Amino acid sequence: MTWLLESPLPTIVLAVLVETALVAALVITGRREVLWAIAGVVALTAGVLLLERAVVTDRETIEELFGRATRAIAAHDTNAVVAMVDPQSRDLQATVRRVLTQVPMKQVEITHLTIEFAPATAIDQTATADLVAIVSLDNSKGNLVHDRAVQPARIRLRKQGGQWLVTSAEARDLHVRGGS
Repeated sequence: MTWLLESPLPTIVLAVLVETALVAALVITGRREVLWAIAGVVALTAGVLLLERAVVTDRETIEELFGRATRAIAAHDTNAVVAMVDPQSRDLQATVRRVLTQVPMKQVEITHLTIEFAPATAIDQTATADLVAIVSLDNSKGNLVHDRAVQPARIRLRKQGGQWLVTSAEARDLHVRGGS
């Protein structure tokens, strides 16, 4: 049922299909009662769209976390990125600080994001995100071989106090298809 809250598209498509059928029924039958059904579908659709907008799912929260991370990296705000890492993951925090101070990044784009949630327990709620990070590097000094890097990664997250935090990150192999 979360598909209903993840995107307004299914609701809109379903509403358009139902309204089309109702308008056809109105044209064919000419009955005024069909107008009430049309109004009811419009009201129901509006209610569902308002609900979709009001409810923020865990998936949307994690997507926003990655969005904030990419903006913080572009702004060279190391502390904001480190704040997204679980405080118990000190090694990861140190790695993030080191990489962000040593690698001159201009921009990061995240693509191919998939998020899988582990079955929630009373104690722990975790998720795993697989993604591809496309990093634009600042080569203004001319000391880099490339000005762009593509890095698949697997990110593990845990929900603590209503907030999703990164607990681990591992680089994945880049698989290239095609070519001759």
